[in-house]
Amino acid sequence: MSSTTETHKSTSETETERLGRSLGQTLSPGDVVLLYGDLGSGKTALSKGIAAAYCGIDPRKATSPTYVLVHRYGGGERILFHVDLYRLDKAEEIRGLGLDELLDQGPMVIEWGEKAEPLQLPVRYKITLESAGDNERHIHVVETGA
Repeated sequence: MSSTTETHKSTSETETERLGRSLGQTLSPGDVVLLYGDLGSGKTALSKGIAAAYCGIDPRKATSPTYVLVHRYGGGERILFHVDLYRLDKAEEIRGLGLDELLDQGPMVIEWGEKAEPLQLPVRYKITLESAGDNERHIHVVETGA
């Protein structure tokens, strides 16, 4: 299994969302996208673009699922799951979400991806978002080959 890495520079939420749209066009049911980065690094903006491209939804309707943990976007054959693990710390809490059972319905984007790693999901992309100044982000995209 080989992997490829690309680094993108973003200077706005719009640019981050645009990269998400590009990634969203490549996804298939069963794919998992793990997002890494500090609070405010752009994980939700990237997720909005992915959801817009994959499901065709208005990106303004894609919000961070911090309190509900899992959002389901789209319908029919174009469903995307957006997961936020920020508030969960225990492996059994994360396993209890049953994320692996959702993968046959559509791809999944997981914010705070490091917390999902023990689940051994079929990860397609590992994406790290880093602040590089006031409005600039460096976005490292690793396609795992999964």
